[in-house]
Amino acid sequence: MKNILLFVLALAIMPGTKAQSIISNNSSATDVINSTSEKNFLDLANHFLFLNTDSSIKYVERALLTAKKMKSEKFEADALYLFAGNYWITGDYSHALNAAIDALRIYEKLGNKEDIANAYRAMASIFRDQGDYDNAILYSYKCKELAENIYPATIYTIIGSIYEKFDHYDSAMRYMNAANEKDISVNGKNSYGYIPYILGNIYAKKANYDTAIECYKKAATLTAEQKMYKDLMEIYNGMAKLYRNTGKLDSSIYYAEKTLETGRATPFLLGMLTTSSLLTEIYKSKKNNDSTIKYLELNAALKDTLFNQEKSRHFQYIAFTEQMREQELEEERLKQAETRKHNLQLAGIAAFIPIFFLIILALSRKKIKSWVIEMMGIIGLLLLFEFISLLLHPKLEAITNETPILMILALTAIAGVLVPMHHRLEKWFKKKLMMRNTVVKEEQSTSENQSE
Repeated sequence: MKNILLFVLALAIMPGTKAQSIISNNSSATDVINSTSEKNFLDLANHFLFLNTDSSIKYVERALLTAKKMKSEKFEADALYLFAGNYWITGDYSHALNAAIDALRIYEKLGNKEDIANAYRAMASIFRDQGDYDNAILYSYKCKELAENIYPATIYTIIGSIYEKFDHYDSAMRYMNAANEKDISVNGKNSYGYIPYILGNIYAKKANYDTAIECYKKAATLTAEQKMYKDLMEIYNGMAKLYRNTGKLDSSIYYAEKTLETGRATPFLLGMLTTSSLLTEIYKSKKNNDSTIKYLELNAALKDTLFNQEKSRHFQYIAFTEQMREQELEEERLKQAETRKHNLQLAGIAAFIPIFFLIILALSRKKIKSWVIEMMGIIGLLLLFEFISLLLHPKLEAITNETPILMILALTAIAGVLVPMHHRLEKWFKKKLMMRNTVVKEEQSTSENQSE
């Protein structure tokens, strides 16, 4: 009997390990159940990323609020990553960079190398388009270091595009040729339209115009098939500039008009702004005043729209930030309420244990079988030691940082102290009860003798 009770006590003083496992399993199940809505929001946000950034941002906001509410760090980081993508597309590079860095911090905490590499890749693209060569190269090589074996063609393309933008043609050509080879070896053919587009830019800057046009046309075919309209507009703009530089103004106008036609069905106003400036230049050089004024007005209208959109998105960003703050305050209020409830329960247990021992002492004076009193005493001691363990466990988690090896060593050490202590207290308690029973029996015997 004693060995069984000691075994029960040893289990009782280590509730945290088992409880932690159960909580962890329940949390995983909850994440699976609730991740459906989060994933749907992210899928919708990703779907609209290159079609309608306003819709994409709204879905990202809903995904982020849901992820924070469910405490799903992975989905929170994925939502922030998509935030960065949306802001990058619209040319809001400061907000894009902030979102990418926030995503990176969570990915680093979770330790997923591919996700970390994706964040580095996003930051490299943002720095490239912002005009920060040093940081663009820095983060592109950080991405390469982590994920070169996962998606080499994409990484080589990013690095090559950075070198191309900043006119390092030899390095750009080396990486773009490597990207092209990897793309073909993996997919059996050219599948990534951005590769021939960057090659076209390189050849155009080196005045190899025929090869540049071939690359642009190949890129346009691929991106049109894949509905990558942002890339397609950049390709058409590249062709329009090339034909403008070579004096083929009609061809330049043709591809500039194709850019505007593509842009009307998409949210890429920055590309349309570049095109309207180009067309204004061309028609001005042709002394076509009506068309010059037409595209000047379009250029002004696009600038106004971009400015209004920037203000609207900034307002939306402020409103969303406030919504996030309110949700965090509500979560903190619920957490505090739960803490108060927990503390009240602990206080109740702390008050109950001494009362329970007083009840046992009171019952020991009554005509109750000794084994009942003894069993109640052991239960009282188990309650006492379990309560001590309950108080110590959170402190142990904080000290050991929930490291399993340290936790088991600490809990074993506590068991080594509490189990012998329980044994000694049990013997002392039995002795006191026996003495109390002896005194009670003597008093009862004396009382009976006097009555006789």
